[in-house]
Amino acid sequence: MAARKPSTGPDRFKSLYTHGFVRVAACAPRVFAANPNANAASINHFAQDAHAAGAAILLTPELSISGYAIDDLLMHRGAASRARARRRAEEFPAELS
Repeated sequence: MAARKPSTGPDRFKSLYTHGFVRVAACAPRVFAANPNANAASINHFAQDAHAAGAAILLTPELSISGYAIDDLLMHRGAASRARARRRAEEFPAELS
C-alpha cells in the first residue's frame, strides 16, 4: 500500500495522518487450498480497492496467500517451501508498495 503523508496545506488539521492515525482496511478473500497464485490475485483485487479508498494498510487473514491450514504447514515441510517459492505478493503493482 502506498504511504500516506500528512497534508501540508490549510486543511492539514483535517488529515488523520497529521494526528498519528492511519486508515486500515481488512479483507476476507476466498482462499484456494494450495494455490498461492490464485490467492495472491484475490488479495490483489482487495488491495486495489483498499488503495482507491485511501487505506494505507490492508489486513489479510493468516496464511491466506499459501492457502494452507497451520496443521498442513507443520506436518508437510515441502508444502511450506513450495508456498514460499510461489508467493506472488511481490508482484503487486508498484504503486501499492
